[in-house]
Amino acid sequence: MTTAEKTIKLGIVARSQYAALKEGIVKPRGVSLEIVEVAPMPKLFDRMIADLEFDISEMAIVTYFQLKQLGKPFTALPIFPMRAFHKGAITYNVNSGITTPKDLEGKKVGVRAYAGTAGVWARGLLSSEYGVDHTKITWVLTDIEHLSVIPNPSNTVNRKGDKLPELIISGEIDAGIGIQGVDSPDVKPLISDIKQATADWYAKTGVFPISNCMVIRDEVLAANPEIAEAFFAAYKQAKSLYLQRLAAQGPKALDEEVDKRYGDIIGGDPLPIGIDANRSALEMIAQFSVDQGLISAMPNIDDLFVPSTRNLS
Repeated sequence: MTTAEKTIKLGIVARSQYAALKEGIVKPRGVSLEIVEVAPMPKLFDRMIADLEFDISEMAIVTYFQLKQLGKPFTALPIFPMRAFHKGAITYNVNSGITTPKDLEGKKVGVRAYAGTAGVWARGLLSSEYGVDHTKITWVLTDIEHLSVIPNPSNTVNRKGDKLPELIISGEIDAGIGIQGVDSPDVKPLISDIKQATADWYAKTGVFPISNCMVIRDEVLAANPEIAEAFFAAYKQAKSLYLQRLAAQGPKALDEEVDKRYGDIIGGDPLPIGIDANRSALEMIAQFSVDQGLISAMPNIDDLFVPSTRNLS
């Protein structure tokens, strides 16, 4: 590290897309990175929110909307390191009497946390695509929210510490969102032919759902305003090398296989950056957040990001 370089602590989830940054192949201009990988992912967000532990960190996009509404000292960079299509995340117990998405009304549906991004996307899709009234569902939660100061709606039940796979297999909940590790003939995807349904929805909307963004602490940005553009440029370069790896022959890690599959669905870059390339997805998840009472008003999308990065792509 030269005397002119500043050390920036970066909090991330372990992902192959960061390889060039972790290995020092790519470095932000004038910056030395101290990279910390945190698992499970919600713990990363909690550490950033509670302790301001990192200078730059991944953050769940819905949680970021809430942080901005509360006036917390973070501003986003238009980098979105995690995305997912969520139709396949909705599963149900075949003994529940559910046969269509509309049948979820009046039922108990499990999800890790009400403001969790997967749940927000899934509820929004159920409402917009299938006419499901999410207020007529009892949402069973097994974890605390990142921001407990924002109350959950009255149709939520907290079962903190319980395990969603056990609840859906036993029938204590009728369905679930984002439940991993279920091996039971009684639990199946609610929406049939997920691959085709996802491709059709993307063709119709052009929206590639965003899960996480990157945030920088306002104090760090004020002291070193050039860091935002420098980090964006470094991430863009690291991502370019990652995309070359995805396109190459040879075995792939699990996250690489997922990104490659998403790239096939959208017919391009599975990790698009910049505001313009992501505006429709940002507007959709922001509107879903308003509709579900997670934020009080629709934000101005451009105002969510560091000004010097708004025109970067």
